[in-house]
Amino acid sequence: MKLIEFNDSPTDGQLRQFGAVCIVMLPTLGWIWGGSMQIILGLCILGGTLALSGFVWPASLKPIFLTLMAITCPIGLLVGELSMIMIYFGLFLPLSLAFRLTGRDALQLKRPKSSTSYWQEKKQPASASTYYRQS
Repeated sequence: MKLIEFNDSPTDGQLRQFGAVCIVMLPTLGWIWGGSMQIILGLCILGGTLALSGFVWPASLKPIFLTLMAITCPIGLLVGELSMIMIYFGLFLPLSLAFRLTGRDALQLKRPKSSTSYWQEKKQPASASTYYRQS
C-alpha cells in the first residue's frame, strides 16, 4: 500500500459520482465565496452540465477529475502533515510534560528504592467462576 495514492484511472462510477458532486458543490462554493446571483446561477448551470455529461459519457469528465486531483493532492499532504504536527505539539507534548512534572508513572517503570526487583505480587482470584463475572 502506498503512502499517497493518486487515482489516475478512475472508474465510470467514480466519474459519475464526481459529476453528481459538481451539481451541488459548484453553486455552494460560489455562494460561500460571496458570488453574485448571476455567478451562482452560472455555476449551477455548469454543475448541471458536468453532472449530465458525467451520466451520459463519464470519460468526458476524466481530464477535469485528474486536474483537480493533481491540484488537491499536495494540499491534502500539507494539511495532513500540519494537523499531525498540531496534534503532537498541541496535545501529546503538553500532556506528557504535565505527567513528567507530576511524577506520574502509570506503567510502573520506576522501581521503588526499597525493593530489589521489579516483581510485584498479584492477588489471586478466589475461584474460577470469578473469571466470567464482568463487574
